[in-house]
Amino acid sequence: MKRLIILLFAVSLILSSCLKPVGSDLDSITSDLVTTPGSTEEKTTDTVADDTEITPDNEKEDETATSLPCLVGLYDELGAPGAYTRLSEWNEPWIAGKDIAVFDIIPSAEETLNNSSFQALWIAESNKISNNSFVKPYLLLEYSLKDGTKESVIITSWREAEDVISKGYIEVYLYDDIHQDGDWYSHLTEADTNDETVISSVKLTAGKNISLVESIVISAFIEGSAPAVVVVQNGK
Repeated sequence: MKRLIILLFAVSLILSSCLKPVGSDLDSITSDLVTTPGSTEEKTTDTVADDTEITPDNEKEDETATSLPCLVGLYDELGAPGAYTRLSEWNEPWIAGKDIAVFDIIPSAEETLNNSSFQALWIAESNKISNNSFVKPYLLLEYSLKDGTKESVIITSWREAEDVISKGYIEVYLYDDIHQDGDWYSHLTEADTNDETVISSVKLTAGKNISLVESIVISAFIEGSAPAVVVVQNGK
């Protein structure tokens, strides 16, 4: 009887020692299962955090680009000599060989300007921005063709203007009205261009292939300014 009790006690001890590792393994497995989703969530959070960092930077860049004041304009006298009005659109028939528009490029934020002397007006406005030297405007010409082709050309000198002319859609002529002594002068060419040259006006003429053009937009720029944009419409 005594031996039977001892035997049963031994069996009980053996069974207890066998069951304990199973419980430990189960705890370990359960622990692994709980930990793994946590790791995945942490990685996902890191990814979201990265995206969050990028978005504000992009927004900040956009805000900076759009927060620049517009210190230049494309103007026209609109039939009133000496009275210049800032433009945002222009309507004129596009007829091959005929002028579409002549825009004065004035470094000013004003909607209207008045002065009988364009030279005096332009120099006075330029001096408000830069007292040391004349500001140097340049242009961006964008046009699309009816077949879907789109062209975008930055124009800083007569060279780019001649490249545009050679394509036959639009003719671009640049003028320096500031460094002139007489009332009549021609558009800028290589012969009369130097470091002091200023693009103060631009003429657009319809090229021989103007019938293939769908839209025209011209923009004026100076350093530190938002662009002045004019949509040139075909006023048929």
